[in-house]
Amino acid sequence: MTATRSRLLATFVLASAGCENTCDEIAVPGIVLKIVASDGQPVSMATISYTFDGRSHEDMCSDDLVPCSYFEIGDPAGRYEITIEAEGFEAQHLSVDLEHDGCHPITQEHTVALDPI
Repeated sequence: MTATRSRLLATFVLASAGCENTCDEIAVPGIVLKIVASDGQPVSMATISYTFDGRSHEDMCSDDLVPCSYFEIGDPAGRYEITIEAEGFEAQHLSVDLEHDGCHPITQEHTVALDPI
């Protein structure tokens, strides 16, 4: 038996015996939104609506709550349809396909620039 074949067999035996990699409990954001005005200035308050897996969710970001400069949503893998609205600005829509690496979401960061009305 060759060395390569021995390693493959050992890997198969260990995996079959339940010695699989385990995931840690570290929370990892799926989607991070940075919401700004089209001139790059911060937006002080916005409503973030998103649909995932047939369910609708709505959240807010503001200077007093969760800052709009770093707003996290999403963990399960799948397609997210996201709408961002803020007073005095046109609504923006984006679609995000979130993937996992087997344990955690693969974080995607999106800067959303809102145009004034």
